[in-house]
Amino acid sequence: MESTKITSVIRRIILSLLLVNALSSPAQALVEKVEITQKPVVDRNSSTVTLRVKVTGKNNKPVPLEEQDFSLKINCNSRRYNCQEIGSKEWKDWKNPKEAKPPPAFIIVLLDFSGSMKGTDSGGRTKYAAAIQAIRGFVDALSDRGPDTELAIVPFGGDEYSGSSCPYDKLISSAQLNRFFYVTDEKHSIHLDNLEDRKPCAQTTNLYGSLSKAVRLLGNSDNSRFHPEEEENEPPKPQPKLSIIMLSDGYHTADSEAQEEEEFQDLMRLLERDEEIGKITIHTLGYGRKPEYLQREYGLSRPATRQDVRKHAGLENEFVDRERLQPCYGENCYWH
Repeated sequence: MESTKITSVIRRIILSLLLVNALSSPAQALVEKVEITQKPVVDRNSSTVTLRVKVTGKNNKPVPLEEQDFSLKINCNSRRYNCQEIGSKEWKDWKNPKEAKPPPAFIIVLLDFSGSMKGTDSGGRTKYAAAIQAIRGFVDALSDRGPDTELAIVPFGGDEYSGSSCPYDKLISSAQLNRFFYVTDEKHSIHLDNLEDRKPCAQTTNLYGSLSKAVRLLGNSDNSRFHPEEEENEPPKPQPKLSIIMLSDGYHTADSEAQEEEEFQDLMRLLERDEEIGKITIHTLGYGRKPEYLQREYGLSRPATRQDVRKHAGLENEFVDRERLQPCYGENCYWH
């Protein structure tokens, strides 16, 4: 491909799977979506175009494929160029995810610090201690990703609770959410040590408001840190990966079902607002008893729901709102 044609041609690139091998390749049979995840990088001196590709299957989970599983096609709708197809033998430099240098990443971990997290799990540990241990393992695993990963670990509770001395009974601030440090920074270990020494004390759990604040921070298109601007006559900068991980053992606190529904819908409208918000990947992790278990434990006529929490003493410390967490929030999300 001549370098003078690169700029006009990259707008017509179509990436697709080689369907002839679909029946013989179990991985390909699981593919539901193939996309170019960031604007192609053009190098006119070497007449090359660099693409980053994402392949996902059911529930938006990544599917590992090799270079022979792809072909690259140039859109044939233009009369100026002949239709071109580039097979795997013509790739100049293929890298799988483990070999490729990952783009920068910003990850916010939202840790529920409501009082119910002081309860114990099946192993006898407090839920918040087990959660902190899991976050430590996550930080260690992220260290292998590379130096361009920044992390913010933010405990959250609810809105201001009158008369409470708990520092987490206020909605988290943008300043708290924006305390990013590189994943290899010792500050994360110190921060987790401090959290482990504290006791969860928030009297409410504001799932939707806390997540909304994090989404607004990362989705702010005017923030060049998360959304770097392209400079004229310069190769496009790699777009950072933006992620939120929310870990909770409960449910969103509201005065009524109507209020809970209204606040949930406010969150959903935010997540559907614009393109920048759609680039944020959200993981939700529920930490509690399954509704079916609580049905047997409390003699309910059906699996436990939010409505049952108000009627049965003790249920509020065991119920995790799978109905709200499992569907997750928006298209780019995962439930664990």
